[in-house]
Amino acid sequence: MKLRTLFIGLLVVAVVSCNSKPAQEKKKDVVQQEVQASKKIIQNFTIANKAAGDFKVGDEIVFPTKNDIYKLEKSVVTKMVEGEEEKETIYTVLDNNEKLLNLETVEYLESGIVVEKIGELLVFSAKFKTSEGIGVSSTIDEFIAAYPTYKIWYTYVSDMYVLETESVNAQFLLDKNDFTGELKISSDQEFLKKTDFKSNSKIVGIRIY
Repeated sequence: MKLRTLFIGLLVVAVVSCNSKPAQEKKKDVVQQEVQASKKIIQNFTIANKAAGDFKVGDEIVFPTKNDIYKLEKSVVTKMVEGEEEKETIYTVLDNNEKLLNLETVEYLESGIVVEKIGELLVFSAKFKTSEGIGVSSTIDEFIAAYPTYKIWYTYVSDMYVLETESVNAQFLLDKNDFTGELKISSDQEFLKKTDFKSNSKIVGIRIY
């Protein structure tokens, strides 16, 4: 009788052990999936197709959930557009308090509901790069090496110095303090040369629209 009881006891322990191991592994897998999901948005830092990572022009604003480790800070700025003041809503994307990019919004009326969508992106972080490895902090020389067909120009309309290529649908912004040439403004787009800027001048922002 004792031997039978002992055998049954060992059998129960064996069955419980076999069942508990997959359960523990399954629980571990779920935890790993949750961690991956929480980092999903900020792991994508590719600049392509009117997007910076998972933030794309024309998409609705994606607000973070409790599983996300990035956050949005909302602000309303006033801009002068053709001599008139216009208010614009901007969301700043932060990751561990690092400012990654701004989402400038456009409002649409869909089925009687006002929907906020991304109208423009302004990238500040060097984490975002094109497929050729160009991003914020890349030099003019590095940009030209990656994109031999390029142009540099200035516009007084928004007071921007822009480095651009047809290969990427974006404007790579240069620091105005690095400009050493002479502006002879004859139109709203004045074309410049690489030699008009200090050596090792770097990209300070990327505008995607």
